[in-house]
Amino acid sequence: MGVVAKGGIVHLVGAGPGDPGLITVRGARLVRRADVIVYDRLVNSSLLAEARAGVEMVDVGKHPSRGGEHLQEEINELLISRARGGARVVRLKGGDPFLFGRGGEEAAALAEAGVDFDVVPGVTSALAGPAYAGIPVTDRNLASGVRIYTGQQADNAQPMTPTNQTSIVLMGVRTLANTVRAMLMAGWPEDTPAAVIEQATTSRQRTTTATLETIVAASSEVGIRPPAVFICGQVVSLRDSIAWLENRPLFGHRLMVLRGETRAAELITLLDDAGAEVVHVPAVAFDGTDDWTETDSAIERLPAYRWIAFTSVNGVDFFMSRLLASGQDARSLATARIAAIGPATASALNRHGLKADLVPGRFNTGALAEAIAVESDQGNAVLLPRGNLADDALPNALTEHGLAPTPIVVYRTLPGPNLAERAMAAIERGIDAVLITSPSTARNLVEALGEDRSLLDGIPIVSAGPTTSRGAEDVGLRVTQEATEHTASGLVDATLVWARSD
Repeated sequence: MGVVAKGGIVHLVGAGPGDPGLITVRGARLVRRADVIVYDRLVNSSLLAEARAGVEMVDVGKHPSRGGEHLQEEINELLISRARGGARVVRLKGGDPFLFGRGGEEAAALAEAGVDFDVVPGVTSALAGPAYAGIPVTDRNLASGVRIYTGQQADNAQPMTPTNQTSIVLMGVRTLANTVRAMLMAGWPEDTPAAVIEQATTSRQRTTTATLETIVAASSEVGIRPPAVFICGQVVSLRDSIAWLENRPLFGHRLMVLRGETRAAELITLLDDAGAEVVHVPAVAFDGTDDWTETDSAIERLPAYRWIAFTSVNGVDFFMSRLLASGQDARSLATARIAAIGPATASALNRHGLKADLVPGRFNTGALAEAIAVESDQGNAVLLPRGNLADDALPNALTEHGLAPTPIVVYRTLPGPNLAERAMAAIERGIDAVLITSPSTARNLVEALGEDRSLLDGIPIVSAGPTTSRGAEDVGLRVTQEATEHTASGLVDATLVWARSD
């Protein structure tokens, strides 16, 4: 391959079958580093949301009304021109780029043009779709091999010859009747188990099972639409005993999670474990305060405070960062007791080598104020490092208990990057509920949507707790379900309650 402008390269990346968690680690890393992302129609929008700010996004999804052959030539030229300009280009293709994805054609074009490229294989729906439907494509007692075909090639040999191997057809919904007819004419038994898996590996996955003789009628009856995987063979009969995805409590629900860019991992993991499809829309970003005067003054007077009470992970991180910048470290906090509003905040303290002296039994400001008061004398000073949008609930509660709170702003809460575009893309794709994790996420979402805020009408809202609910209602959102515990687990529990009543 020839030499191109410094840094110019094309990565042919398999995006996987639909579930954004099925992209490879390398593929996800390249998406985050890309200058240009050229993506197909079926690529999950959650993967695109992982891109850095300012990346050029090019949708080249092929539609029936658009000339596929002509468009492919345009795609090749686009990849070549961007790479020659020095860009790091990710060509993001559904499934695996070298399985019915024209990845080989694009690689050949790049090689001929002397453009540097590499290939990152992806998980194909031909294997992942059946796996998510509880159908192993091979089994030592039922199928010794598997054949994969495309349903779009008119002169395809198709899975005609009867065999003990599993036959799988991709992109074959429109030609399903022809495929099945040919298989029956070739001698496949009419009672061979068969299935069609629609929207494989997503919350919209739907599996229709029948026999080879009846699968066309069964699929038509339920209205199967592309994309779908057709699988035929004795292994389909195993679905009755090992289907697993549909048994998860949040299966079938696509949830938009509004959270910060860097603090969503635990919540997303818990929701994913419960079977939900999660669309993470970073609604907030955080930065240090633009005026450190009051914080620096408080740091100089640390021995005067009986308590330092933290109400967020960000409060911990930004305060400790400023403390270190001032030439001090955790030893400067030795004379104060440290309180954390909940386990996540306590864990943040642990990362800085600190252990919370107090974590209330209930994770809210009222419980925190009461717990501090029980272990304090009248007039004790309490330092409250917090964000610029924090309300006065905690300072007021501490004052009512006879203590002397000193709130200081150590960070600012800002709207998340490309919030309007990401939120509208998620809503237009279809979501079943919005999970709001703080008042600022609710406010930022409504302000970002502006005149399009009516898109939220009728969509259930699940709130992380009373404070978050008040913030949501202040901007005109009606909360459907409220968490009783302000933790990731508490929000998931509230989502489960909503789902059971949905």
